[in-house]
Amino acid sequence: MTALLKPVSVTVGADGAPAQSGEPRMVFVNPMRVGSQSWAAARSAGLHADAQVQLRSCDYAGEQEVTIDGVPYDVERVADRGEFTTLTLARRVRSGAQQKSQQG
Repeated sequence: MTALLKPVSVTVGADGAPAQSGEPRMVFVNPMRVGSQSWAAARSAGLHADAQVQLRSCDYAGEQEVTIDGVPYDVERVADRGEFTTLTLARRVRSGAQQKSQQG
């Protein structure tokens, strides 16, 4: 399975609008099951745990946005375990303003 990692650094463009620097890139990830203990631990820490993936540590550069199968996620937690890094992901939620404009 592959995931699209989006760069975390944001710059201000010439027009004053924020722009991401760097290109999104595809990396190989291993999907992991979010067990009840992981889900409960994330909830107790105030985090969401909708998905977990494991990737090689050398492939992760601090990105905070991940897209898997067209679904955007925010990175909630990073666990670096040497050669591999586990990302706990939460589905991105659209703001009410965006949802209303799409419905109307």
